[in-house]
Amino acid sequence: MISETVGSTTTLWAVDLLQDAKDDKKGAQVHVYTVTTGAPTKTASITLPSVESAGSTNWDKSIHRELETLSVFGLRMQGNFIWAADYTNGTVYRFSKTAADGTPADIVFFKPTKSGTSGGEDEIPLQYNDIAFQPKGGAVTHDRLWLGDGNTKTSNIYCVDLPNGFGGAYSTAINDFTNKTPMDVVLANNPAEFFDLLCHGTDLWILCKDKSDGGKGKNGIIHGTAGDDGSVKSAAFYPVEQAATMVADLTTSGKEGLYIGADDGSLFRKDISAAGKTAAATKIHGADGDFAHYQMFLDKAGYIWSTANDNGKVNCYSPEGTLSRRYTVKSAAASPSWVSPISLHDGKRVAVLDTGSKMLGIFTVDDAFVMGDFDLKFEPAVKTFTVNDSVSTLPLQALDHSSHSPITSATSATLKESDSDNGNTFKLTNNSLVVDIAANASSVTLADPAKAGSKQADATVTAEARTTGIKKATLTVHVQPHKLKITPKDDPNNNHAHKDGKGAITGFDVRQAKNNKLPDVTIEAAAGDATVNIKNSTSPDVTLAEFVVKNKPQPTQQVVASANGKPVPEIAGGSTVGTATLTLTQGSSTSTEVPMHILPLADNVVPSNVVAATTPAKILESNNNQLKLQTKGHTVYPGKGAVVSAPKTLIKIKLTTHSNDQKLYFVYNGVKKAWNDEVTLLSDADGQVSLKDNKLVITHDDVVNFEVKQAYFEVSYDTSGQMAYVPAAAIWGPAVKIKFPQR
Repeated sequence: MISETVGSTTTLWAVDLLQDAKDDKKGAQVHVYTVTTGAPTKTASITLPSVESAGSTNWDKSIHRELETLSVFGLRMQGNFIWAADYTNGTVYRFSKTAADGTPADIVFFKPTKSGTSGGEDEIPLQYNDIAFQPKGGAVTHDRLWLGDGNTKTSNIYCVDLPNGFGGAYSTAINDFTNKTPMDVVLANNPAEFFDLLCHGTDLWILCKDKSDGGKGKNGIIHGTAGDDGSVKSAAFYPVEQAATMVADLTTSGKEGLYIGADDGSLFRKDISAAGKTAAATKIHGADGDFAHYQMFLDKAGYIWSTANDNGKVNCYSPEGTLSRRYTVKSAAASPSWVSPISLHDGKRVAVLDTGSKMLGIFTVDDAFVMGDFDLKFEPAVKTFTVNDSVSTLPLQALDHSSHSPITSATSATLKESDSDNGNTFKLTNNSLVVDIAANASSVTLADPAKAGSKQADATVTAEARTTGIKKATLTVHVQPHKLKITPKDDPNNNHAHKDGKGAITGFDVRQAKNNKLPDVTIEAAAGDATVNIKNSTSPDVTLAEFVVKNKPQPTQQVVASANGKPVPEIAGGSTVGTATLTLTQGSSTSTEVPMHILPLADNVVPSNVVAATTPAKILESNNNQLKLQTKGHTVYPGKGAVVSAPKTLIKIKLTTHSNDQKLYFVYNGVKKAWNDEVTLLSDADGQVSLKDNKLVITHDDVVNFEVKQAYFEVSYDTSGQMAYVPAAAIWGPAVKIKFPQR
């Protein structure tokens, strides 16, 4: 059965198979149906006359044999004509697409042949499985037909020149069939049967079968050059195990291909583009013990419909080879044998023929599989999940092809995942998962959630839908380890944390000694137990809750956090300056290491330099680094080891004089400070406080006549080791007096 769609009407041409050829009045027929919105309407029946009763001279009486049946195997359309190839008796018919009811078809070719003695029982005519058309143009000087002989005792490809064109008058001389190529000679082996044919430019593609040895390993695709002399040249053979039928996809230049269905239910794709035609066929769907491909059809969306001819099933595959739907279609017969699937103009219905009950059937697909005009899209196109995450939604959308807005009626798509770890990085419940895309939706819900894998890796999720728009979308999935999340609740300035350029915390600081604890540490993990590990790096010991972790004999300590987002026990530095690392483990997954820097606790503050002021109106200015203070500590607490800088230490600065003259004051950052007032600062990563750019100015109400006999900075440091501007919570150590110079 073949079809033609014009607007909202599909015309079907279906052969009434196996008519009795002895019936002089009838012979086989091609029935013509039109389908619009309702049931099909039969508009004409075209008779395919039996050769012996038609009065035709286009047959060879010397080798004529009694015709029992007429089995038309292939119908093809070329221009305004329908062509029919008779498999049983070596006959080719032609009639107009607009032929009236009852019009007999023309017997264009009839050339039976024989093997053995004339009139013997083994005398077999040519058997045409299919017709390929080669329009003239370029290097092709004539319109041509190419015919494959399906006779199991021959292996010839015939070429027929049509000087008057496909629709023009024909001559009985054509029946000489002088343009014959024995394919066993070209291929150096003997393919037993030729089935589907395609001529694309000067490339001739032929599906051949070898019924010996069960057809295993010897079936495949022949590619030859259709020579202008009518011969097949430079033939190559591409094995396709159990190849049974094929359909061509010629919609996109440079991406042409053949879909090949096999007897074991496998589906292959063979690239026939100019750049890829020498490549082997690729299996895109595996074997299916309940389905043997018999005939296939490619719809406007590029989806492949296939029938099995023996179990009432009709399959539909995406261009990528995903089995998107399987329909079991009932018939008047107990076990229908559906052939010739054709998707109708509305994208909702599919026509099939039942060779058992000799009926035309039409069934409707489910609403979510109606062919649409939308574009599939993942937005965003990259998604990150944490190991072992349960994933119930994916950002898949169906956008109207014109407006790019979400479609207003529901549809469906098929999801497949792929990765380098056999699907273990991101696992769908099955690898041809059909999901519904609701109207106006920005995501799809997975009825059975997907599962992220147990280790860091990447995967791809591909969505496919039956649409004339963009029918494929890809989502890149990153599966990342669990993370330690640092959230110092008592530090508004977050001075504990080290951050990257995007604000993500890459490490954190704690202070020597058990009493200096990080305010809070939480974890990001899936529900369930998770283990936090602290491992020493350059620091001999750190404290995790009540546990002390030492390099020897136990370098790691584990503490279990009860659930997602719950804080782990407080973490404090040990007695020695250095670095430790934290990791999070859940199941077989381990997070990246987060460094924990153990900082020294300050036990001194010293002036780096004090430089005399030069401005007469002011006693001291802090221009040009005129005052620097340095906080110091030791590598081992308390007060042992080498002296080192103590970063992130609170200090306070207070002005005092020997004469207790309250008329002396200082200005900090432009603000006048009262007598005995103070400024609290935090030393930097090098343990320094630098007062510069007129931040600190010491002066007097009467700067001209006043002379200070003796004045000091009184500097204290915080012995608690906190890393925040919270002076009230500080425990101030002994004050250090720093005399400033007089002018």
